[in-house]
This record gives sequence, C-alpha cells and structure tokens, in this order.
Amino acid sequence: MRKLRFYYPEKLITFQELALDQKSQHHHIKHVLRLKVGNTIELFNHHDNVAEATITNVGRNTVHVQVGTVTQQLTKSSLSTHIGQVVAKSTAMDFFIQKATELGVSKITPLIGDHTNIRKAGNKLEDKKQHWENVAISACAQAYRNDIPTIADAVTVDEWLAMEHTGAKLLLNPDPNDSVTSFSQHDSYNLLFGPEGGLTKREIELADHHGFSSVNLGPRVLRVETASLAVLSILQYQFGDLK
Repeated sequence: MRKLRFYYPEKLITFQELALDQKSQHHHIKHVLRLKVGNTIELFNHHDNVAEATITNVGRNTVHVQVGTVTQQLTKSSLSTHIGQVVAKSTAMDFFIQKATELGVSKITPLIGDHTNIRKAGNKLEDKKQHWENVAISACAQAYRNDIPTIADAVTVDEWLAMEHTGAKLLLNPDPNDSVTSFSQHDSYNLLFGPEGGLTKREIELADHHGFSSVNLGPRVLRVETASLAVLSILQYQFGDLK
C-alpha cells in the first residue's frame, strides 16, 4: 500500500511532536483524505530524512503529529542534471517541472528568452517560483523522492549561458545530425531548452559560442514539455539510475 507522504521543511527528530500548518497540507489531510487521529502518514525533508508520523490532533487550521523513528533514505540520482528552460505556458511549465522532478533532475533554471514578454512575465516570475517549488515538492512526495530539486531564480538566456557550467552542455535543436544518444558519459549535464516555437537563431548561435553542442531527437517535432523530458529520460537510462 502506498504511503501518504508530506513534506516537512525542518529537521525531523525521533518522537518529537510537530504541527503541519501549511494550508494545502491541512486541507488535503482533513478534507480530501479525511484522516483521523491515530492514522499514520510519512514525513520527508530535503535532508533525505524520512519518518512515519501518527496524527494526534486535527484542528481547525493545523494537524498535529508525533514523529516515529527517523531514518535516512538516499534517493538522489547519481546523474547531475541542470536544465535551463525558457518559460513556457503555465500548464506546460508545471507539467515539465513535475515530470522532470520525477525523473531525478537536480536543478531547473527558468529562463527569459528573446520571445518572452518581459513586461508581462517579470511581475509574475517571483510568485511563479514559489508555485514551481510547490509543484516539485508535490512530485517528490508522489515519486518517493526525498531530495528536492533546486528551482533557481529566473534569468535571461544570455545570463544563463554566461554562467560557469561544469560537465557536458547540450542544446536541443531539430537541425543537427548528432543524436543525444551519441554523447559519451559525463558526471553532469547542462541542458538548454527553448519555449514553444524553439530558440531564436541568435540564442542558438550564442549557445554554440559558449560551448553548447546541438543535438536532436529524430524526425518528429516534439512539444516543449515532451522534448525536455525525452532527453532527460535518455540520459538517465544511459548514464543514471533509470533502469
């Protein structure tokens, strides 16, 4: 039977009593799952700590639990992957972050590209970051992943390319002949993906200038969220822990 998992951002200590006061968690426990006193859930945090916890009180705004034995469960992928994703439409971006988290991505940096409406997006990106972090945390709970991928502050494509990136650097581009499967193994991969409609010619040339190698995924043109997840899946299968 699958465990009901919830994220707790602080340190977990055996036999401590603590309160789950996030509105979404309280609502899910009380009104969606309808859990009662005596029911058990599983707590996890970003330190790879996991513990079974017993509900001791379901209040109006808070759920109190008593933590059982805390153990450490390492679920972090052996392959380090950093994805720079030009911000896509909200549903596509949420789907991408959710599935990339399930596939073990290490870090995601939202990017502002040449075709991004900066005036429209700029005011929303700070709020979006918190939303995207919550999407990643929810995906970790579902995927039994105990480390949380980093959602970085949004930067421009130019700024991201100018940063120091260790390991292989790949750019998805439908034109080149090189396949993503043709690359040798590295400890880490930096992946650049464009929005709907792809990267501009200027962005592709700039990426090439910064040492990014263009690769493709075959004859079919994939949606933005499909393409990035396909590349991540291939790399995890070839060099990571997707077996």
